[in-house]
Amino acid sequence: MTSESKDWIALELAAPGRPLIVREAAGVTLPGVNGLFMALPGHAALLSLLEVGVVEAHLADGKTERFFVNQGYAEVLNDKVVILSQDIASGEEIDPQRAEEAKQRAEERLKQHGNIDVARAEYALRRALARLQAHGAGAAL
Repeated sequence: MTSESKDWIALELAAPGRPLIVREAAGVTLPGVNGLFMALPGHAALLSLLEVGVVEAHLADGKTERFFVNQGYAEVLNDKVVILSQDIASGEEIDPQRAEEAKQRAEERLKQHGNIDVARAEYALRRALARLQAHGAGAAL
């Protein structure tokens, strides 16, 4: 970091049909397709694909705000992280009962033998688990 660097990084999350979410954070943890990574102030420019998972904004007051993302793209540039995804939800917006029911349905489909789309069921399970984690009701992925 240079002496001109900020102590925070801007975070913008965008998805179709919903207002832009904007936060200032000390750091942002992202679910990249090659694993989790963290963007901090002064981070090098980066463009990454995102996996289904949870974005964590580590706020200046020590709290962490979590957001579910259904895949997408992240750009880190000039102390700003921009996330584009088909579906984004803050942890507060997620209904944990509905996410738990989706998890159970996906697990039941995966137990079935015969003509099921395994990849689709696994994807549904990953989405449900990520929603639970973003809400704070699930274990880390």
